[in-house]
Amino acid sequence: MTALKYYPLVLAGFLLCFQAFGQDPNNPESRPLRLILQETEQKFDVSFSYADSILVNLSCKTPDYSQSLDAVLQYISSETKLVFEKIDDRFIAIKRAPDKKPELVRICGKLMDRISGEPIPFASIVAGDKFTTSDSNGNFQMEVQADAIIQIRSLGYIAFEGSADSLTSCNPVQLTPSVTTLDEIVIREYLTAGIDLTAGGIYKVSGQRLGMLPGLIDPDVLQSIQTLPGIQSVQELVSDINIRGGTHDQNLILWDHIRMYQTGHFFGLITSFNPYLTNEVSLIQNGTPSWYSDGVSGTLDIRTENTIADEFSGGAGINMISGDVFAHVPIIPNKLSVLLSARRSIADLVRSPTYRSYYERAFQNSDITGGSDTSLVSKQEDFVFNDISVKILANPDKKTPIRINFMRAANEISYEESALVGNEQETRISGLNQQSTALGLDVSRNITGDLTLRGRMYYSSYSLGATNNDIFNNQRLIQENDVLDTGLKFDLRYALNPNLLLEAGYHFTEVGVSNLEDLNNPEFRRYVKRVLRTHAGYADITYQSSSKNTWLRAGGRVNYLDKFNRWIPEPRFSFRQKIYGQLFLEIAGERKSQTLAQVIDYQTDFLGVEKRRWILANDGDIPVIIGSQASAGVQFKTDNFIVRTSAYYKYVEGVTTASQGFQNEYQFDRISGEYEVRGVDVLLNYRRENWNSWITYTLGENTFSSDSLSPSSFPNTLDIRHTVSSGLSFETTSIKIAAGINWHSGKPYSRPVEIGPARQITFESVNNSRLDYYLRLDASAAYKFSLGGKVRAETGISVWNILDRTNTANIFYRVDDNDQIEEIRQNALGFTPNVMFRIYF
Repeated sequence: MTALKYYPLVLAGFLLCFQAFGQDPNNPESRPLRLILQETEQKFDVSFSYADSILVNLSCKTPDYSQSLDAVLQYISSETKLVFEKIDDRFIAIKRAPDKKPELVRICGKLMDRISGEPIPFASIVAGDKFTTSDSNGNFQMEVQADAIIQIRSLGYIAFEGSADSLTSCNPVQLTPSVTTLDEIVIREYLTAGIDLTAGGIYKVSGQRLGMLPGLIDPDVLQSIQTLPGIQSVQELVSDINIRGGTHDQNLILWDHIRMYQTGHFFGLITSFNPYLTNEVSLIQNGTPSWYSDGVSGTLDIRTENTIADEFSGGAGINMISGDVFAHVPIIPNKLSVLLSARRSIADLVRSPTYRSYYERAFQNSDITGGSDTSLVSKQEDFVFNDISVKILANPDKKTPIRINFMRAANEISYEESALVGNEQETRISGLNQQSTALGLDVSRNITGDLTLRGRMYYSSYSLGATNNDIFNNQRLIQENDVLDTGLKFDLRYALNPNLLLEAGYHFTEVGVSNLEDLNNPEFRRYVKRVLRTHAGYADITYQSSSKNTWLRAGGRVNYLDKFNRWIPEPRFSFRQKIYGQLFLEIAGERKSQTLAQVIDYQTDFLGVEKRRWILANDGDIPVIIGSQASAGVQFKTDNFIVRTSAYYKYVEGVTTASQGFQNEYQFDRISGEYEVRGVDVLLNYRRENWNSWITYTLGENTFSSDSLSPSSFPNTLDIRHTVSSGLSFETTSIKIAAGINWHSGKPYSRPVEIGPARQITFESVNNSRLDYYLRLDASAAYKFSLGGKVRAETGISVWNILDRTNTANIFYRVDDNDQIEEIRQNALGFTPNVMFRIYF
């Protein structure tokens, strides 16, 4: 208690000391300059930049804030002898008045994204009255005063401030994203270079950084994602990708924010998106952000280069299937550039062994390679595929980027049949044409560093048409399937604080689907067209703790289908929590819906080549598809080793038997039902120096159910119980080599028993039999070298199915002309080599 009586004296002494340090002893009314500057910033909404050392022991009287900013700055300058230099309307640099001619120093560096490590082009670097920008690779340099304060700014990044002497060694300068830090990449080079995994469980596949994968001669992103657990193509097609037991039509596939309905050339064997323009592909299996619509099984978001070029670049290449060329052409520096690409098959010039292998796979058991009696009919085929894309990148100002996208892709085959009918020579031309067109406009506006608004408009069309002429029966069948999709989207992205991000918006779509069948003998014509408009509102909030140990995105989407007067809520979330050390818990869930589906009416539709046709829900016998999914897993990572496992449950209702591709007594029906998938995905990845090895395993059970069928529950068409993928790669700056094995258990099918009434086949219990297991060994190698100057070259070779194993992708049955049951086998690719040569400039 005795000490307490001295407390007032100690406190008074402390306050006197504080006052002595805080005031000019010769002028009691003066105040520390630092406080004066803080008040001035608040009064006039400006920001001062200065070295702390120049404010030491400086003070002055409080200015008259009723005067203009210039008058206040002039007063402070007269009192302190400091110099104020305006950088722009808001930022003001402070420095000492020079006593002599200032010393100049050279500053330099390379700006890099702190999260991704990517260079930051066209950032502004300001030092007093001097100004420059970083080049396309993020590099900068200029001469400045030795005591200058350097300010570096780039759209979407937190501003950097530092002294000139800190930037004289040309070291990298890392800028922190102002908004995207919440979507931080947590694992880079997942499986191979160019495949990363975000905190939200989204795979990011970079087409430009993608490393060598077994069996691939070009960086095909849709083939590459099939190395990831839970993703495969039972039919070995990029146009038939199955994500966790779902069919391909249940995937939302976007190209620069435009929905695409055709993803493959050669009718599914080659990706229709130019891999050398694909900047990044986001693959989402669960916990989908709410700004994505449709896709009850998964989402593939494909995006091309989005940075304006400051110098010309491009490339060209050829392999044993096609040739392509691409270029990025600057028009106005930092303001306007154009991205161009074109690709075309070369079968009309040379029919390589690779082409013949692809041709036999794509058209086996179709009217093109089979059909009429070959002793009476001669055939001549002509096949071509091509694609072209144009992207205009414009920045009218630093805060308003504008992007215009256009793409067209087509597959076309025609064949001429000639035969003697009676005593006369008859000739007919049949063919199939598949094409897609996409056009989009994307405009965004950065209001502040934390708020961005964006608007999008898009148009997407898909057309599949076939003409089948039967010489002997004098029949001509025309089949057409057309999809027209237009949309409008507005959204905002607002960082509430460094740990919290809000994203919300509105999405309108109008989709029209038509189907035509026209037969001349006997005369029959059926044309069905449906149109559906959807309004949707969505919002997500993302939280990431400062320690990066906790990450959560939660939100939802509400769709309104005006034709059905129906509201469909879709809650979604994704959660990641550090448990201990490098061990993380991951949980995700979602509910999604879609109104479009693909069905197979007959195996002979569209010449038996592309049998699937798009249809639109009518909320009756073709219901809206609704899928729900939940998953939980753990991830462990060291410097060289990754283990990730996830258990999931998926339930999808509103599907029809025709959409699942049943090839038994249900193949001609459209009976509604549902399927459920239970599965576990496991990945092990080990990297050391230039070597990378991985193994993935998926255990799954896929069951289809319907009360209208007997039995009411049975294995679904895509019930693949076990899937294994393993690979080993070696990469240096000039050499890339990879080899790998793919194996999965057999696909279920139904065996026939007998031919019943009306030539209908009676089958055994549904999907009670299974195909033999699938096994494929692949290898690839590539070598890069310089041709002088900026011109580089690359050559490579790949072999798909080195063992030339006969893998049966599908079996179905039909009644032949002799009223016998005929077994039709569709085999996957056999031994398929490929060679490529490319140049870059």
